Amino acid sequence: MRNKGIIIALTVVVSVLCAYFLFFTYVSRGVQQKAVAYATHSGKLNEIQRQHYLDSVWRAPVFGPYTYRDVRQNELGLGLDLKGGMHVTLEVSPVEIVRAMAANSKEANFNKALALAQERQKTNSGTAFTTLFYQAYQEVAPGKKLAPLFANSVNKDRKIDLNTSDAKILSTINKEEEDAIDRSFDILRKRVDKFGVNQPNIQRVKGTGRIQVELPGVDNPDRVRKLLQGQAKLEFYEVWSQQEFAPYLIQLDKVLTDKEKVIKAATTPATAGTTAAAGDSSSLAAQLAKKTPASKAKTDSATAQQGGALTRYFTMPGALGVNLRDTARVNQLLRSDEARASLPPNLTLLYDAKPKELNKQSFIQLIAVKKDRTGNTAAPLTGEVVSDARMDYDQGGRPEVSMSMNPSGSKKWQRMTAANIGKQVAVVLDDVVYSDPVVQSEISGGNTQISGNFSIEEAQDLAQVLKAGKLPAPT
Repeated sequence: MRNKGIIIALTVVVSVLCAYFLFFTYVSRGVQQKAVAYATHSGKLNEIQRQHYLDSVWRAPVFGPYTYRDVRQNELGLGLDLKGGMHVTLEVSPVEIVRAMAANSKEANFNKALALAQERQKTNSGTAFTTLFYQAYQEVAPGKKLAPLFANSVNKDRKIDLNTSDAKILSTINKEEEDAIDRSFDILRKRVDKFGVNQPNIQRVKGTGRIQVELPGVDNPDRVRKLLQGQAKLEFYEVWSQQEFAPYLIQLDKVLTDKEKVIKAATTPATAGTTAAAGDSSSLAAQLAKKTPASKAKTDSATAQQGGALTRYFTMPGALGVNLRDTARVNQLLRSDEARASLPPNLTLLYDAKPKELNKQSFIQLIAVKKDRTGNTAAPLTGEVVSDARMDYDQGGRPEVSMSMNPSGSKKWQRMTAANIGKQVAVVLDDVVYSDPVVQSEISGGNTQISGNFSIEEAQDLAQVLKAGKLPAPT
């Protein structure tokens, strides 16, 4: 009888767990069916629209408090063998790391050694590329040291000079390659999280520069491959002040609110003696500047009735930001035809990298950067100019990030900081703002300290982000 009771209890537990995961699987399938219905026109499925629908509800509630992301993470995972999907192996290019550390040297023997090492790596995959390169360099340039190639501004902070031994230079290259793999791994992991894949598997292949990624159930391999293989896009942008961008958001809010009224009037029968509450977009400027106590945050911003069609979602206390559950709707509004017509082409609202917990709710800030939405104009400064970045401490013992740039970047950075004293400059990776510090003074020489009330972990993460832009991502 005792054993029978245990068996019954285990059966009940297993049944409950099965029902739990089947429930999320059922909800997930329902969302995917809605996406297909949304993107199907005249019997033809528009894959871009289908994916756009799924992206828009990624952080939006799809059943009670559960977002589509929650649902995908809890549904039954069938794995590659049952459900199919993608198995991708990506590799950090050691050739580009060596070339970058040599400041893209045109020296003939250096480039011959690189080419020879690449050729030999095809049949010696178990040997480190650095070793193959050094062996090749000794063959093509007998008796010559590596120091003249690597004693440059790129390696100034690595303390490589004309007297540095070959052994130390090779050790430094190996360390930089390991760091590049770690950075690439972190970036890939964050990118994989955007796909909405259940039970993804991402791991490093020990002893190599390879990273393996398994994505069960992926049905748009071209999109995934493009996102995974894309180079980490690190950019620096000027930031709009509240006084500058508020009038444009006010205008957009008015246009969207008027459109909303027209739609409601066409679908809702008029009732005598009643007047619909109109949103007041003119309060936006005050709303942006006002510091709202966290205790007054809405319990559910998605149902907020104050403000216009757009501003009703700006419920983050003390800043221009939205509740995480409202991001899907806000994204739709900011990508609308009305937004394209109302906002200047170089006003782009980007999300901060880290949500903030306020009054037991998750909010995420929006930063208005001076980025061309059409993509026709490049960023004033990109990650290619960053030669090094590391977590450090200021004079008060607080974590900060120290960054250095190459000569070309130093000149651009000096001009950019001189033009923005007292204003913010945004550090953006893959269209997410990781930092937007205020420029205190003109910065020459390319050496910069970024402070922002960081924890040690946050400072380390930002340093990794900055370094990610200076070397190629996996290909």
